[in-house]
Amino acid sequence: MKRLLAIVGMSLLVLSASQASILTNSNQSAEYLRMLSRNASTEIDAVYFNPAGLTQLADGFHLAVNNQSIFQKKTIILDPLYPFQTGDGTYVGDVKAPVFPSAFIAYKTGKLALSFGFGPNAGGGSADYADGLPSFDALFSLVTILYDVFTWPVNEYSVDISFKGTSVFFGYQVNASYAVTDWLSAAVGARLLTCTNTYEGSVRNYLLNLWIFGWQPTGVELDVEAKEKGTAFTPILSLNFKPMEAMNVSLRYEFQTKVELTTETTVDDLGMFPDGSKVRSDLPAILSAGVGYAIMPGLRAMLSFNYWFDKTMDWDGDPEDTANVLNLDGNSWDLGVGIEYDLSESFLISAGYLHTQISPGDAYQTDMRHELPADTVAAGGRFKLSENFYFNFGGAYSIYQEQSVTPLTFQRSNFGFTVGFGAHL
Repeated sequence: MKRLLAIVGMSLLVLSASQASILTNSNQSAEYLRMLSRNASTEIDAVYFNPAGLTQLADGFHLAVNNQSIFQKKTIILDPLYPFQTGDGTYVGDVKAPVFPSAFIAYKTGKLALSFGFGPNAGGGSADYADGLPSFDALFSLVTILYDVFTWPVNEYSVDISFKGTSVFFGYQVNASYAVTDWLSAAVGARLLTCTNTYEGSVRNYLLNLWIFGWQPTGVELDVEAKEKGTAFTPILSLNFKPMEAMNVSLRYEFQTKVELTTETTVDDLGMFPDGSKVRSDLPAILSAGVGYAIMPGLRAMLSFNYWFDKTMDWDGDPEDTANVLNLDGNSWDLGVGIEYDLSESFLISAGYLHTQISPGDAYQTDMRHELPADTVAAGGRFKLSENFYFNFGGAYSIYQEQSVTPLTFQRSNFGFTVGFGAHL
């Protein structure tokens, strides 16, 4: 039981309107959620996506604040022939983040730009498995069978199991960007992460329907309430190239981040969260590239590619065993394309498409930890409120590829929408 619930906790770490890698979020701005491709941005959200591109801003202060509301449903269907289940064999987890904020500020003067960014770089939501999971049913079914064999015949059992988890890794990023030449800019940056995971679980009403005696309570009541906290540091390098007036090319590399969390336990009837224990939840290195191109006056396109080095992550503190811990067939990557069109001087519309490839092996896919490749579409726009103020809005919907690993079938749906305000002062 301890091991099962611990893995559940690890599976609650990511919420992204457009599925990124296993642990990290790439949806860091309102502009992103309305077009799904921002790696070659030279606007204020370049603080995250392309720090070197900030040298192309107009002189002065630039700022933006955004919020996203994201809702995800994870459905697990257990093969009806599988013996360990209750109900109809369908288990649903609701993951939600009604408040998913980000903010950026930059100051540009001459060839130099200094900037700061804030956002949930991993996690950012809460997950609620109100009816438990197939593995929990399997565990209590096994206990029931043992009771049936060694004590008194049992017709059936019932149990109420719930598990809730929240996770947010807030990132505080600073960059210094410099225009080396008219066509080349470089930036160095760093991100401080404050990391918190919380877990609340309970087991109630474990009843056995005994032959002759009917339903009998077992008296089993178990609770878990714990928190994991820590800080981490990520160095960031960025280059921006402008080979011609209509084209912009970017490269960004984020180093792998060692994340060590310390457990603070309030109650732990199952012994799964020893107070003061340390766990690892590293974030992978990221290599990103982007190309932006002005096709004609008023029409712009952007292509973005991200590659996450997931297989090098450490979740158990043993650097010699990380690949076996994760059971991944390959690293994650995504490819997105977005377009913007100016309907007028004050209003533009945008749309985007993103394919995300995550490659877990069959051994990785469990009811408590699974990932699915996805295709995401998005649309939105930007409206200029005045010469110096503007408003972004958009939404994205992810279509996940259903996968089956006997005896489980995994399904997922995801929708997010955003609003954001920006200004040049």
